[in-house]
Amino acid sequence: MENLISKFHSIVSSGPLFSCSCCDQLWYKHSVTLADKVRLSNATVEKYLLNKKSVENKEWLCNTCMKY
Repeated sequence: MENLISKFHSIVSSGPLFSCSCCDQLWYKHSVTLADKVRLSNATVEKYLLNKKSVENKEWLCNTCMKY
């Protein structure tokens, strides 16, 4: 159990830094995908994205927005 708690603390230690280019909310790394990957598979997604870059000067899309 201690190992799992330690893993959790290391995952969330840097806080939610990734901004979703669709809903503009902050997310953790494990909850986002690069928007470029979505653009390649779906050309109509462009009208929903804000072209907002955050971590690593890249555009991110949260898993919730990506699903819908």
